[in-house]
Amino acid sequence: MSLEPLKPEVEEAIKQALNKSWSERTGIWTSENYQCRSANQCMQTSLVIREKFGGHILKTEVPSTSNGKIPHYYNFIGGQRYDFTVDQFSGPEHAGWKGTYEDERVDVDVVEQRLNNDAYLQALYSAFDREYKKLPNSDIT
Repeated sequence: MSLEPLKPEVEEAIKQALNKSWSERTGIWTSENYQCRSANQCMQTSLVIREKFGGHILKTEVPSTSNGKIPHYYNFIGGQRYDFTVDQFSGPEHAGWKGTYEDERVDVDVVEQRLNNDAYLQALYSAFDREYKKLPNSDIT
């Protein structure tokens, strides 16, 4: 695994594969997911990306009108932040968030315990592997 940031074509391939991978089998699926497929997918996504591409998992708190502040997880690879599920915070529920990250490093075990659903994680691993391998840039790291 590389200590360099992801190449732009790899980052784009990851985004495409994730978008095709997220489903009711990979996370809590609500009406939000029909508008934004990445909703409720940050923990399992950060775990899959860390496993496949290295780096660390980071956390920040995002304001939510219904839940106060909620933890949000994303990746840090080669000195760069990658938040593949940030688009879930564009709606009015999270209007108070200005995209300011606190970047608290989190241990993988903590994220796995908080997710507390191995079926979601395994479903995303499987779906991501399948979809990523179909893409032309999947062999570039």
